[in-house]
Amino acid sequence: MSAFDYTTMTLATRQVPSRERIAVTQEIFGREILNLELEQSPDTPLYVDFRLHALPMLKLVSGTATGVVSHRTRRLLADSNDDLFLSLNETDLFHISQRGREVTLEGGDAVLISCAEPASFRRAQGRAIGLRVPRAIFAHATPVIEDLVGLHIPAGNEALRLLRNYVTSLESSGSWPNSMLRPVAVSHIHDLLMLAVSAAGDAAEHAAGRGLKAARLREIKALVARRLPDGDIGVDVVATALGLTVRYVQRLFEDEGTTFTTFILNQRLANAHKMLRDVRHASRLVGAIAHECGFGDVSHFNRMFRRLYGVSPSDVRAFDIEPPPVEAE
Repeated sequence: MSAFDYTTMTLATRQVPSRERIAVTQEIFGREILNLELEQSPDTPLYVDFRLHALPMLKLVSGTATGVVSHRTRRLLADSNDDLFLSLNETDLFHISQRGREVTLEGGDAVLISCAEPASFRRAQGRAIGLRVPRAIFAHATPVIEDLVGLHIPAGNEALRLLRNYVTSLESSGSWPNSMLRPVAVSHIHDLLMLAVSAAGDAAEHAAGRGLKAARLREIKALVARRLPDGDIGVDVVATALGLTVRYVQRLFEDEGTTFTTFILNQRLANAHKMLRDVRHASRLVGAIAHECGFGDVSHFNRMFRRLYGVSPSDVRAFDIEPPPVEAE
């Protein structure tokens, strides 16, 4: 949990004495974004001008920095933070290392970092945007999210460009949306982030010659997404509809480390999660949403939901979503 109570905070060192800047930056930026150890570059005076936003299921930082090198060390991993962090570079060169390799980001490029592993960030100067999100939002990502950590996401990625423009637009407005709209904005950011990372992963798969299986799996998942709202859909139905064998469909999911049944369950939970976060369903009972998403037993739904997302359905609904006013009769 954050040690600071804020929605938006500005950190600018221009009026901080030089000898105190690294300590101030460590205390605020280093603790709030990734729990980092910071050091001043020996070649460049330290200067930062950041805006930090703490929102439901999202921490965002944007701004300019010079003369600072940061590390997420093994010692700091004791905080058990396993979030994911998208570093989106805007200007100059940004060097990020994780899993024994370094990615150099040019303007517009990005990379996805795991907070559960050591990492280093180094740049002489420049502007960047950072998005820290819970790992759970990638629970249904294809390819598997662990395969995408450290993957270079080029500036030409369309979803990444949309994400940057969306965040920049919110930033330029001077204030984030009110409490009713804030979860909607966060949900849009999550969706664009997932699209950007998934598209980069698909491109990498094709380059590695694994495009056919990935395309088949996407086709299966798209079919499930279309038919799931209409009722149960079994592996035999999917196989017949796509001209595949049941065993081939099962093996595609096994190659991902899961099963067709688990995928169906997670899709139902994802639909429920999305409805719970939607202000249009703020007045509906959790049980009614669970039933609409295919769960006959609310207790079973609650258990499965908590197992996947780490919070109860009521907790997801609670963040800043106020129920709409009841009209007088």
